[in-house]
Amino acid sequence: MSKVLPRTAIVIGAGCSRDLGIPTMPTFMDKAFDRLTGDAAQKQPLKRTLAALLAFTRQIKGSAAAINTRFLDVEELYGLAEMANDLEALKGNQALDIYVDGNNAKVEGDELLQHFRRTLMYMCVEAGRELIENNEYQHFAEHIDQVKRESQSEDPDLFTDRGSRHANLLAYLGLASFKDMEDETYPLVIQFNWDLAFDRALHAYFCAQYRAENRSLNNAWRYRVPWAQYAKQRRHDFKGYPLVLRPHGGLYIVGAGKQLETNKLDTVSHGWKRRVLSDNPKPLCLYERAITEWLKRPDNDVYLNNGNDSLNRLRSGDAMAIEPPTWKKDVTHFLREWQLMRRYLKSVRRIVFIGYSLPRSDLYMRHFLALALAEADYVPQVTVWNPAMKPGTETWDNYCEAFAPLRRQGRLYALPRRFGDPALFDLERALHLAEQVPETL
Repeated sequence: MSKVLPRTAIVIGAGCSRDLGIPTMPTFMDKAFDRLTGDAAQKQPLKRTLAALLAFTRQIKGSAAAINTRFLDVEELYGLAEMANDLEALKGNQALDIYVDGNNAKVEGDELLQHFRRTLMYMCVEAGRELIENNEYQHFAEHIDQVKRESQSEDPDLFTDRGSRHANLLAYLGLASFKDMEDETYPLVIQFNWDLAFDRALHAYFCAQYRAENRSLNNAWRYRVPWAQYAKQRRHDFKGYPLVLRPHGGLYIVGAGKQLETNKLDTVSHGWKRRVLSDNPKPLCLYERAITEWLKRPDNDVYLNNGNDSLNRLRSGDAMAIEPPTWKKDVTHFLREWQLMRRYLKSVRRIVFIGYSLPRSDLYMRHFLALALAEADYVPQVTVWNPAMKPGTETWDNYCEAFAPLRRQGRLYALPRRFGDPALFDLERALHLAEQVPETL
């Protein structure tokens, strides 16, 4: 019997975790500089990272006289650093001059990119950790259906008095528990964010399901890591659990190159499982099978350990495999992710973008959507859940331009509210509240 296909695709952007302390990409560096400056005195490895990023920002600030450069956007700065590295503009005598503890040092392009990766890790790795460590949220995971029902009235005892962070965490639990009401299938989930809040919510939710069914959590590992559960020739069964893809890479995806000895991965504490994300015969990227290292122990003192063993290098972010949507975007390393996105987008009836701005600079994503939806079995309904989805904003213009045909057909909807609004913990209810984007204003 053929496996059930998804009816709903959910695209998660960085805006989903704003109330968890994760800045959006356009303002990321502003928050990162503040935090790095405050923490560098206590954490020695951060000093060199902070000095390198500041030196690079100072070096390129002269471009503002002629070119509109967004100096606080981490993805834009990462793209500039990649280009400078390719042009060998940060090599030898042209390397960045930095000062750490009164000593002069040089930072070349490869190391600069490493510091950007380390900063992403440092800023994003703790988001949602309460979902795993706090028994209260495990209780909420066990009663998430009740939470979603009670959230209709925004019960002040549960939501209002606890602040936006608490509401954001419950919103993630609600999203992790989502199943399409038509056929009880889980969604295809595409993450363009860098943090692990949704992964942790999914972990908490499925562990709660196992406890409710009196099943051993020792057998629940596949639910704890659904992003590692696909094989090249097998189709995912969306009746059992969602498929979670990270087409730009992420914190728990590691590069297998000169920086990492792959033959040592299998002996690392908690175990690693090789998962080729490319059809290239040489593994370029790997997934970690054991989620406990990433979900349960987000200790920045550990992640910033400069030890020589493979695990410390992975924890620090030095070997993290990411592909931000810059001029150089090359998804060869993540080819399987994109192939699976294309395979399953063909079957969905609706696509929900949450906290994602669909930047015009990401031409690859726009071309990919055109290719994937050209062969779709259905004309999908697209809903954009974003506070900025209002006329006159860049986000509004991005979606109205990209999905102009759907807008003309009345199949483009806007929900200009924040993710974490207590009234919207239930995704089905949120979609019913979305309003059709008019063909003309």
